[in-house]
Amino acid sequence: MSRVAMVTRTVKVVTASIMFVNVNAGEVDYTDITLSGDLSNDEVLKLAKKQLEDDTIKVVSVVSVHTEEKLYGMTEVDFIKLASVLPPRK
Repeated sequence: MSRVAMVTRTVKVVTASIMFVNVNAGEVDYTDITLSGDLSNDEVLKLAKKQLEDDTIKVVSVVSVHTEEKLYGMTEVDFIKLASVLPPRK
């Protein structure tokens, strides 16, 4: 069996537990979000607000943050199908 060519990338993945308030129900709840990058707690809070907040949900705080490096990959065939073509680098 021949080896399948893969495109791979190691990415820092942040899993954060976020405390939020549902203002309509008056309840505090928690949710987990996944982000990429090497982020501080302040950056996680800012991105969580951007991702989760609306008229009824208000983000209160970051409860916990776990960062790990993960290796992602896909076949070259899938990569060519799904990737956007970029201009050449200079």
